[in-house]
Amino acid sequence: MRIILLTLLITLFGSTVYSQSSIGYANNKGWFLNGNVGARFLGETSDFAEMGAGLSANGGIGYMFNKLVGIKGRMDYNNFKVTPGHGMATSNQSHSIGVSIEGVVNLLELSGNRRVRDYSLNFHGGFGFATLFNPDYRDYVRTDLDKEFADGGIKGADDMVHIVLGISPQFDLSPQFSLNLDLSHFIQFGQHNTYDTFNKTLVNGVTGVLTATAGITFRF
Repeated sequence: MRIILLTLLITLFGSTVYSQSSIGYANNKGWFLNGNVGARFLGETSDFAEMGAGLSANGGIGYMFNKLVGIKGRMDYNNFKVTPGHGMATSNQSHSIGVSIEGVVNLLELSGNRRVRDYSLNFHGGFGFATLFNPDYRDYVRTDLDKEFADGGIKGADDMVHIVLGISPQFDLSPQFSLNLDLSHFIQFGQHNTYDTFNKTLVNGVTGVLTATAGITFRF
């Protein structure tokens, strides 16, 4: 909740400043690239482990059909470091890599007050696929237990699908470059084990991950 409030406050402050001293950069249609880095929050763990925030990074390519709507493909990386459980001597880390396809809507243009702005407030939403893997656990099964994974999909990984919903304030620095913030929530389906993989605890129901990142958008 604090992250959401902070994002809204930054957006409101930025909108006020830019509306008072607009430099007139239009959010033109066309291709764009962006990259963000920040923090990952939430994530399902068992009662035997604890997990704090972790690294989150994402990048994407998209196309704005006009100032109002567009489409975007993105790739996300999230890190999950958990405390030991069941007598483990050290913490272990899981890594998640996902791809998504999203629709993008500029909420300020949607409001009907359409004019040249050097800032925007974009809602994005879509669906995708993610794979979760723990290198230490994979090595443990294959080396220490001398077994091979029999799961479908990517061997030794926890594959899942997700719905992603997010909000992204964007502030134009020039016609080509913009500074963007992003808050994204991933609703995950089909996660098999919790992020503390060694505890072998099954997930019960839908899981979720929240990411808060900042970065740069380049238009070309």
